[in-house]
Amino acid sequence: MANDDETRAEKHGDEAVGVVGATTTLTRALSEADLALFALVMGEADLASDARLDAEPSYQRVAPPALLAALLTTSAAQHSVRPPLARFISGQMRFSEPAYAEETVRASATVTGIDDATGALRINARCETQDGRSLAEADFLMQRD
Repeated sequence: MANDDETRAEKHGDEAVGVVGATTTLTRALSEADLALFALVMGEADLASDARLDAEPSYQRVAPPALLAALLTTSAAQHSVRPPLARFISGQMRFSEPAYAEETVRASATVTGIDDATGALRINARCETQDGRSLAEADFLMQRD
């Protein structure tokens, strides 16, 4: 799942990690193979030794909501000093439209505040297609590093 053979996670401007208003963006081109491999990882497909991926399916494959959730969570985790070790306290997601194979999607996460009780970051994340069609949105509470 890459855009021009690479994955980009960008911090916009000179915004520091965990600062209110800081935004990170993750852009992915969803290929048929990406969706098939995600289904395999999620246990929704079985890859037998003689199986092969259908290069030209007769329908446009829909990306599972779990894939969009992973993109939203990954974009939010970029606000951590150590993104692979980001610790989420809570998250709420809403899915509005499906994503399809061969679409480019963009997940952006913005720090919207700091929780008074825990000191955790409040993050709003949005996932949309390259042409601006809204796919999903999430609100996270992520523990500071």
